[in-house]
Amino acid sequence: GESNFSYDGTKCLIGTSTELSTSGERSLQIQNTGGPKIALGRNDTSISDGNTIGGIEFYGNDANGTFVNTAAIYVNADGDHGNDDKPTRMQFFTTADGGSSATERMRLDSSGNILAGTTSTSSILKFGSSAVGFAFKGGQPVLTVEASANSQHVGYLGQSGTDTFLGGVGGGSLIFQTGTSGTSRMRID
Repeated sequence: GESNFSYDGTKCLIGTSTELSTSGERSLQIQNTGGPKIALGRNDTSISDGNTIGGIEFYGNDANGTFVNTAAIYVNADGDHGNDDKPTRMQFFTTADGGSSATERMRLDSSGNILAGTTSTSSILKFGSSAVGFAFKGGQPVLTVEASANSQHVGYLGQSGTDTFLGGVGGGSLIFQTGTSGTSRMRID
């Protein structure tokens, strides 16, 4: 009905005739007693790995009047889809200072891995499991945290991959190691 939708040329109000915010920046406003959600759906029965399910894109207007995609959030298939099998990933894109196109910066994949600065699952961040890892430069992990039944350790790996420091707990001891082979240098038992 008329009371559920209004548009005055600058603002679109859905579910209300009263603005949530009078700010001119809030062009689309949605109200709902159950908590409003925006639903995006791909109408395709043959979704393949990498196909876009939906997304939100952000644009900035250059001085020459050309709009440029500066950031985005996409949901893509993380494998082929089938009946009751819908693997997806969420990808976040931003544009670097001096850049002109958005680049993927972070990904949450269908296995629950959080990948920051990389798309490789060899450097992953997991909560509620045994491994945490970050990769920011050249695909090399900058920080890793691993745990097993008898040992936990934190590792720092430099860009060259040769100056590793590991602090670990093994059998109730705190162990400090150096080098990529993990040579023990000090142990506090």
